[in-house]
Amino acid sequence: MGNVYGVGSSEEGAWVSSEDLPPKGALAAAAVAVVVVVSCVGVLLYRQMRRREQDRLARMDVDYQRRKELAEFTMRREERMKAAEERTVKKRLKRQKKKQRKREKKTEPNGSGEEHRKEECLDDEANSDDCN
Repeated sequence: MGNVYGVGSSEEGAWVSSEDLPPKGALAAAAVAVVVVVSCVGVLLYRQMRRREQDRLARMDVDYQRRKELAEFTMRREERMKAAEERTVKKRLKRQKKKQRKREKKTEPNGSGEEHRKEECLDDEANSDDCN
């Protein structure tokens, strides 16, 4: 392979021959061990990020469902309020008509108004002869 500078110790100085290096299999095993440790840390970070993202998505789903239910409740409530208001208006008109009829009956004696007309005719006889 050749000489490698700066690896290990040598009597010649900083240059080391490839014979002084550990065998390729041992170096590869050490590299795999480092990669495994690093990948474990990476997996832990990945799992942590994934868990946070899943929690965030779950919170978003809960928030969406809550908003959706609130909007549906508000819509149903407004419909019920509108229907109740319509019923109230209808009943109010009915009560007013009933009161109006009662007032009309009260002003007209005997319910027909004949006596009221006779009184008018008596008052008007001096002026005209239109009454029966």
